[in-house]
Amino acid sequence: MNLKNRLKPLGLLAFSALAISSLSAGCSAMGLSRFSPAGTSSLSFINFNDTNDPSGLAISPNGATALVTMQLDRKVYKLTFPSTATPISVPSTSAGVAITPDGAKAVVAGADVDVIALSSNSVTTIPLLAGDTPGGDFHNVAITPDGTKAIVVGVGTIQVISLANSSVVGSYPATGGANVAVSVDGNTAFVTDRGNGWVRVLQIP
Repeated sequence: MNLKNRLKPLGLLAFSALAISSLSAGCSAMGLSRFSPAGTSSLSFINFNDTNDPSGLAISPNGATALVTMQLDRKVYKLTFPSTATPISVPSTSAGVAITPDGAKAVVAGADVDVIALSSNSVTTIPLLAGDTPGGDFHNVAITPDGTKAIVVGVGTIQVISLANSSVVGSYPATGGANVAVSVDGNTAFVTDRGNGWVRVLQIP
């Protein structure tokens, strides 16, 4: 059974392409695999010519661009489909990445938060509070539906960032925080806390 048929029971056929940060066949290269269900249901691989752990992945709202964090070499790869890969240097190691709803900016979780203007690929750093080191394998970031705030999951804290003011506006304790999602009204964040086996429900200031 091919992948297209395997997806039918899950109701996941309403997409034009699927992207996965991954290794090539035989683990000889690192990059992004792209699956297209149209026609012959093809699977293609875009080689980054890099060797340092593809991690986080975000897709722009219009589906034309993907961002992949390359955790160990301080780069984010900007993919313009079908096959153009542009490396963007960031100041620190990175894992989580999210794109604002208007598609204008990307937020990358590293030792601090790096905001990438996707029109120019310029990078602005927002310092996080001292005493935490976001950027590990399990770190993540989510953006509120109105695009004004980002929630960054770190080792010991969950920090809320104002993208308008480039500052931390809230901080909560965590123990090995992992994934994060934001409610549709933008008022609440849900964070898995693998250190305690909890899901934390946080009000976004």
